[in-house]
Amino acid sequence: MLSFLEPQNWEVSVLKERILFFNEKEEFVKAVASSFNLKAHHILYKKGDKTIISLIAYVKGNSIVLPLYFVYSTLWISKKISDSTYSTHVTAFLGELKRRFKNMSLNLNPAISDVRPFIWSGFKIAPRFTYIKSLNTSSNYPTDVKSSIKKALDSGVEFIKISYSEELLRKNMLFLSKDKLLSKDKVNNILKFFNYLKSTGMIEFYVCSLRNNIIASGIVLVDDENKVAYTAFVNKVELNVFGNHSIHTFLYDGIFKSLSQRGYQIADLLGANVYSISKFKGKLQGDLFTYYNVDYTKLGGFLNDGLATVKKVLKKLLIR
Repeated sequence: MLSFLEPQNWEVSVLKERILFFNEKEEFVKAVASSFNLKAHHILYKKGDKTIISLIAYVKGNSIVLPLYFVYSTLWISKKISDSTYSTHVTAFLGELKRRFKNMSLNLNPAISDVRPFIWSGFKIAPRFTYIKSLNTSSNYPTDVKSSIKKALDSGVEFIKISYSEELLRKNMLFLSKDKLLSKDKVNNILKFFNYLKSTGMIEFYVCSLRNNIIASGIVLVDDENKVAYTAFVNKVELNVFGNHSIHTFLYDGIFKSLSQRGYQIADLLGANVYSISKFKGKLQGDLFTYYNVDYTKLGGFLNDGLATVKKVLKKLLIR
């Protein structure tokens, strides 16, 4: 049974099954909704008194939208159900959503590997990839990675965790508008989102400094309760002294060590979908995972249903 609940009631039900993820917490949800001018719908699908599926959907009009491309959607599906029960409940859940929303877009987290109910429900499925690194074991990097770290150290580069910096944040966002990856309005919304988070402890800033000049920086989202970190942005200043890989390797290694020292267990590098980026991140000794972007449009569903009907009619005509 599908229910739309007040945030407090939704949280109480979810906490009976598990602890909250950082992107389900009230301050995070308010930051997204306020920054992008969206409504947050807290949704549960239950069997009896057991929560099977939970979702915080960001809604604009009649559509569930994906405001942050670098954060997974909050869809959670219980692991305590069998394969056949999973298919039944997820398909029913998606059917209920389709009756209420014309369009839907979600980035499923890597824990959701079975996307058959989405396919059966008329969603378009696009596989994406990321590296997830365990922080519980010491890194035995390849020779070229070790050389990059040594090069930075020998050159006097310092790794520093700093306090929130709006100036650094803007510099990290520059490539999104400069390369026309996102509109200026979208970039401004992301800036607002990060500014909302600055007092929550969910965002951390790291820099590499050479002779008191910042030459690279990283922005990391942290889920302290679950001890998971997400490297949202890593960028460098254009300097001939260092190649991208040399300084980025040193920065990532520093981030991993800082997180590990504070008990974090894994770091999601958030993306391995471009060849050059994937090749670099693959050397940092993470494990490759698949996650899925799923999209549904009611018009697309009608067209698919219509095509299926035509195929059935043609098949009957051909076998007469």
